[in-house]
Amino acid sequence: MDEFKSTQYLYGLDPKQLTGLLYLDTLTLKKESSKALIKELYVDDLYARDDKHINAVVKAQKLTEVLIKEIS
Repeated sequence: MDEFKSTQYLYGLDPKQLTGLLYLDTLTLKKESSKALIKELYVDDLYARDDKHINAVVKAQKLTEVLIKEIS
């Protein structure tokens, strides 16, 4: 079983930032934040790159996109 990944780890967001947002707004913020996080994580130095983290963020981003499509 996959270990639990936090909102901070997957999206670079503090969960408090999502408080009070509508569901679609939450998903949209997560999608945009994950894109920004991937850019931060994708460094040129292959030895410094955290591929496990990048893959987890990409997977979460794809799930978020599916959820947005479901409610749109």
